[in-house]
Amino acid sequence: MKKYILSALLMVAGMQMAWAQGFRVYQSDGTQLQFSLSTDSIVFDNGLSGEEVFGPFTPVNQCIARTWYKSKTESFTFNADGTTDYMEGAFYEFMPYQGNIIINNASGVPMKILRVYKVTDEMLVVSTRDGNSIMVWSATMPPQYVTSIVLNETSLFLDVFETRTLSATVLPENADNKEIMWESSNAGIAEVNQNGEIIANAVGTCTITCRAMDGSGVYAECQVTVGGSYEEQTFNVNGVLFKMKKVYAGTFTMGSNNDNADEYPEHLVSLSSFSIGETEVTQELWQAVMGSNPSNFKGSKLPVECVSWDDCQIFITKLNELTGTTFRLPTEAEWEFAARGGNKSVGYIYSGSNTADYVAWYGAISSSKTHDVASKKANELGLYDMSGNVLEWCQDWYDSYNSISQDNPTGPSYGTKRVCRGGSWVGGDVDCRVSCRNKANPTSKYSTLGLRLVR
Repeated sequence: MKKYILSALLMVAGMQMAWAQGFRVYQSDGTQLQFSLSTDSIVFDNGLSGEEVFGPFTPVNQCIARTWYKSKTESFTFNADGTTDYMEGAFYEFMPYQGNIIINNASGVPMKILRVYKVTDEMLVVSTRDGNSIMVWSATMPPQYVTSIVLNETSLFLDVFETRTLSATVLPENADNKEIMWESSNAGIAEVNQNGEIIANAVGTCTITCRAMDGSGVYAECQVTVGGSYEEQTFNVNGVLFKMKKVYAGTFTMGSNNDNADEYPEHLVSLSSFSIGETEVTQELWQAVMGSNPSNFKGSKLPVECVSWDDCQIFITKLNELTGTTFRLPTEAEWEFAARGGNKSVGYIYSGSNTADYVAWYGAISSSKTHDVASKKANELGLYDMSGNVLEWCQDWYDSYNSISQDNPTGPSYGTKRVCRGGSWVGGDVDCRVSCRNKANPTSKYSTLGLRLVR
């Protein structure tokens, strides 16, 4: 049986006399439901009379009402607990039942006739008659309020004048009013419009709030930091430290017009700011998060490998739970921009040098194994091993390029293989070029495949 909010209207000789409050409502398992009075009701003609006062409606036969009272009265009200000051101990009680019934008083004498009608999917009408008195109860389903709002980001790091758009998922999907309002705690630092677009105005920190407009009081927040105070952040997970480096927004030429077809054509890509791992995810970090180490080569500072793309998603979910932040895999465009050195790029062939040996562990010099992260030269952004050591999973499905300029591309919406970038300890130096692309099945687990984090 559904839970209803009930309102009762006493009419004597066709005239409204009083609002009756306080019904006891029971579910089919016998448990009592709590509810409150609603003053919303159907507007009735003052000339109503007889039993079939609301017809023609179809009886739903879903519940019955029983009334107990010691004496008849023309005007009375019920308290919120179902009692009445006029009739001690009296209350109305709705219970599951099949069919219409005759209401009996405490002595078992038939006094009132009850009928239940379905007006709409949201409203029931119950009528009783005793002589010239007609009691009308309208029962409407309570509104479905918003229970939660989920934002796509809970923290952002922006440059002055940079823009970023937040999206909100309002739950449940069947909420009656899913209208939301965006507001900033300090528009001087970062303002937000009603499309969720944030504009960074000045260095500082503020809170962007997305608020439900249905009166539920539900809201979600995103912390926004504007400026250069977070060039580098250190995170601690169960005693294991790792660093994230800021990559500021910029535009670059992605791909290459060399003889490698999957790198062609070159095309312009613009990206918002993001942070990326200083190193590949190490085995000690994976162990701290997952409680196990799947790698073929063992060593706490070695990059974790033999992890599939699907494994990485599980790892990131658990890492986010531990840190309260929103790590993810980089998009392919973010990976290449960072590997090229971001806005500090000097145009190296490999990530940080035109000589692979300075920056990459690859087949000719790796001794057929991985090596500790950050044991080669960093690139212009202070990032290590973006060329060589292990390939790094990206978020995107693999697809060929086109020449169209793009903003924050995320790749195709579906595919069969995921992108991985950077070359490895097995391949040649040509595979370590910043434009070189690779791909693998999302379930693949190789000793050449690892990951790097982005947020």
